[in-house]
Amino acid sequence: MLCDKQTLDQWCEFRVLRDLSKHSAEIWIGNIAFKDEVHYRVLYFADGKFSTNDKAKLTWLRQDDNWCVSIDGREFYFISDALIYGG
Repeated sequence: MLCDKQTLDQWCEFRVLRDLSKHSAEIWIGNIAFKDEVHYRVLYFADGKFSTNDKAKLTWLRQDDNWCVSIDGREFYFISDALIYGG
């Protein structure tokens, strides 16, 4: 499994904007690599797919009620359905 191979040992600040009528979400994740400035990774979820606001290569896998998302094979996020759809 995608997330099983990686250590998910850090918590990132985030915010989410949901469009429940379209079953979509925009997820803003605080980038902890930048200590002195605010930087965000933005993920978009729609139609069961993730995309981002830059040219990063995304892969994702659904596990139970969660999504494991890899960005360029260096960043890994565990995102629950509850975050995307509310709940």
